[in-house]
Amino acid sequence: MRKSRLGMALLPLVLLLLSGCYESQSMLLDPSAARQPVQGGDWTETRDGDSYHDRMIARSDGWYDFYEQDVTSNGDWEHHVVLLNALGSSRGFATYAYGTWDDDEKAYVYGIAVILSDGSWHTVQPNCDDTSGEPVEKGVALQQGATLIKDGSPQGGDVCEFDNTGSLLAALNAYAQTDDFWNRLNQPS
Repeated sequence: MRKSRLGMALLPLVLLLLSGCYESQSMLLDPSAARQPVQGGDWTETRDGDSYHDRMIARSDGWYDFYEQDVTSNGDWEHHVVLLNALGSSRGFATYAYGTWDDDEKAYVYGIAVILSDGSWHTVQPNCDDTSGEPVEKGVALQQGATLIKDGSPQGGDVCEFDNTGSLLAALNAYAQTDDFWNRLNQPS
């Protein structure tokens, strides 16, 4: 998954729901440790030639409601409930683990959000799909105890499945320390 960037310090959780990611069958982040480093807001951005309206709202329970509409195709608003937990820091920047339910995958999916020095947010969703090589994040996940679930389809879609919080957070934190993570974080949207 590629990162997104917003100059107004909003958490862009667009493109969350790609196959090949870190997944689990139950929520492995801790709702009692929810973090809301921004209150939310509305923005519009263009990705791959399509325009999207995005809206993020901080909820009283510590989670976020994230809404997105594909303006180009006049699509319906999609809704995701997202939880953030503090992950630590990488290269001097605060990092957060995020998690949300993916209805297509029928699993919780996870990624990493970073606040950069200009106040902008960037997100990366680790990818375990090896159709284009051997992803670093796949190796990190397997070292931390994830199970590789092979999709077998020509499009790939293999996922790294976690069954406990400790191994998920260890994998996310370890991946956030790699050059591969920072290279993906700094690629243009």
